[in-house]
Amino acid sequence: MTTNTARRATGVHTWCGVRAAIAVAGVSMALGVPAFAHEATPRTLDTSGIDAFVVESMRDALIPGLALAIVHDGAVIHLQGYGRADPAGTPVTPETPFLIASLSKPFTALAVMQLAEAGAIDLDRPVTDYLPGFALADPVLSARITVRHLLDHTSGIPTGAESRVQTLHEPGTPVAETVARMSRILPAGAPGEAYRYANVNYMVLGAVIQSVSGLAYEDYLERHVFGPLGMRDSHLSLDATDGGATGFRTWFGFPAPVDLPNRADTWASHGVASSARDLSRLMLAFMDEGEFDGVRVLSREGVAEMTTPSASLSPWLAYGLGWFVTSGSVYHGGELTHFTATMKILPEERLGVVLLFNTSASTLTTLLRVGWRERIESGVINLLYGEDPHVAPPGASPWSLSRQPVAVARAVLLVLVSLVLAYLGFAAVRTAAFGRRLAAGRRPSTPAVIAFGLVHVLVPIALLVLVPRSANATWREVLFYVPDAGGFAIFVSAALLLIAAIRVGVWARYMVADRSAS
Repeated sequence: MTTNTARRATGVHTWCGVRAAIAVAGVSMALGVPAFAHEATPRTLDTSGIDAFVVESMRDALIPGLALAIVHDGAVIHLQGYGRADPAGTPVTPETPFLIASLSKPFTALAVMQLAEAGAIDLDRPVTDYLPGFALADPVLSARITVRHLLDHTSGIPTGAESRVQTLHEPGTPVAETVARMSRILPAGAPGEAYRYANVNYMVLGAVIQSVSGLAYEDYLERHVFGPLGMRDSHLSLDATDGGATGFRTWFGFPAPVDLPNRADTWASHGVASSARDLSRLMLAFMDEGEFDGVRVLSREGVAEMTTPSASLSPWLAYGLGWFVTSGSVYHGGELTHFTATMKILPEERLGVVLLFNTSASTLTTLLRVGWRERIESGVINLLYGEDPHVAPPGASPWSLSRQPVAVARAVLLVLVSLVLAYLGFAAVRTAAFGRRLAAGRRPSTPAVIAFGLVHVLVPIALLVLVPRSANATWREVLFYVPDAGGFAIFVSAALLLIAAIRVGVWARYMVADRSAS
C-alpha cells in the first residue's frame, strides 16, 4: 500500500470499540497540532468509477441502501443515493435521513463548544457545576469529572456503563431520570487517567446542554446547528421527517427490516438522524474552520481545539473533543444494530467523505472481524486518487477473511453454523441410539460417559461466559445487537446440556437397574 493510501485508510469505530486499520506514526499528534492547521493542497479528483464500485460493494455485502457524499476544496463533488430505503423499495436519495449512530457525538461536542465560547460552560469545571444531581457510585471520583473528561472519554466511566442506566427496547427515559441513574455506575478509574470510550459520557453531555441552555437537546441542535447549516433533513428521530430510511438488522449476514426505538436518553450519544446532503454541510463547516456559506457555527480556535488530540489511544491515534484524530485525518463512525455511518475528513487534501448505510455488519464484525464499512470508505477514497479500491487492510495475513469478498466471510459463517447444527443432529441421533444399546445390554465405560457429560456441560458454560466477555457487553446487549449470534449461542448451549442430561440420565437409570438386579 502506498503512503497516501495508508494515510487515507485510517481507523474505524464499531459498537464493540475501536479497531485500528493502519499503523501510522503521528508526528503532528505527538506535538498536539490541530488537524485543520494545514495549508490546503487542492488537486483534481476523479469520481468516475465510484458509483460502479459502490453498487458492486453493496451487492457483495447485501447492503439494502447507502448514501454517499464527497466534498473537496470547499464544494460537494459527489452526492448520491443507492439501493432501497425501505422494504417497499423506495430509492435512497442524498436527502434520505439515516440514523447515524455515534457520528452523533461530533454534534454534541459542537454544541458544548458553542456554549463554552458563549461563556456558559467552562470545559475544565466539574460537571456537577452544571448538573448538581450528577454522581456515580463513587461520589469522590465523580465530583472530579470535568466537561472535558466527558468530551474526550477520560471520565473513568467504563465502556459498558450504558446498560446500567437505560433499556434497549423501550423508547427511553427522561434525561433527568437517566442522570439520576448514573449512581449505579462504578468508575473504572480516576478522571483523566485513561481513555475509555463510553456512550454514557455523551448522554451526560446532552443533559449538560439542556441544563445550561434551557433548551431541550433536540431544540438546541435545531436552533444552533441544523438551522444555521441548512440541515433540513436532520432531526432527533426518523419519525420527525417523511422518507426516513428503515433499518435492516443482519441475521448471519442477511438483512431483515426491523423497527427499533430511537431512545431519547441516548440522542446526544448516538441518536441523530441525518442525510448525506446534510452531513456534507457539516464536513464543509469543519473544513472551513467553523464556517459554512457565510454562517459561522464555531470559531477557528474552537474547531482547532475539537480536532487537536486530547486523549491518546496509541502512538498514532487519539481522541479529540468529539472526533478521532490521526496525523492525517479526522473521523468518526458509528454502528447500531440496524444502521451504520462513517465520516472522514482529510484536512491536508481538503477532502471529506461520508457514508450512510441502513444496515449493520455486526455479526461478521464481531465474530469474524470482517467489516465492510471501512472497505467501502477506503475504496472510495482510493478511487478518487486513481488507485485500486480493493486493497487489503495493512497487516492482514494472506489467509485473513478481511482480504476476501464479504460473501466469502458470510459463507464461512454459514458453514460454521451448519457444522455446529450437524453435530447437534448427530449427537441427538447417537443419544437416541444410546438408550437402545443400553437396553441390549451394551454398557459403555463409566469414564467415557462422565467425559461425554463434562464436555457437553463445560462447552455451554464457556459459551455463556465468554460470548459477552469477548464483546465487552452484557447478555442483554449481545441479544440486542447481535441477536443471531447470541441466540444461536444460547440455543447450542441448551441443546448440548439437554443431550448430556438425557445421555447421563439414561445411563444412570440402567446402572441403578444393574445394581438392583445384582
